[in-house]
Amino acid sequence: MRVIQSLIVHDAIGKPKILLDQLREGLQTLGFGSRMQVYPELFKELFVAGEKEMKGSDIKEILMFPSEMSDGEETIMEHMTEFIVGATPDILKAFATFATGAPCLPEFGLERIRIEFEDAGSIFSSTCTKNVTLPRNFPDEDTFLAALQAVCDNSGKAFTSI
Repeated sequence: MRVIQSLIVHDAIGKPKILLDQLREGLQTLGFGSRMQVYPELFKELFVAGEKEMKGSDIKEILMFPSEMSDGEETIMEHMTEFIVGATPDILKAFATFATGAPCLPEFGLERIRIEFEDAGSIFSSTCTKNVTLPRNFPDEDTFLAALQAVCDNSGKAFTSI
């Protein structure tokens, strides 16, 4: 019985404490530890997830479209931008999950979601590389928006999502 208790204490308390001690030591080395104690609210967003509500402008800022696009691709870019700017926070989280695998901005908004165009029949993403691939053409705006909504509705149900 004592062996089982020791294993549980080690796994539940010991392992996380070791990791947290190492993190704390690293932060102290860089001078952040003391600053974090003085100004905890400034660093809270880096360590506590989910308090800031995602906005369309947040996602719009990190979308990276190709530098050269055809007229059809530019139209799709405009439709996508309108969709993102007008989306609810829940839809934005679903889009972020579809594009990155997580319901938040990649690297706290410092990393980009790359948009690519291919001669494909559907919208798909690579969460590892944070790429979203769109077909070069859609028949109309409603079809594009329905397809984009469909991928958002299915996000979070794949093995690549957290």
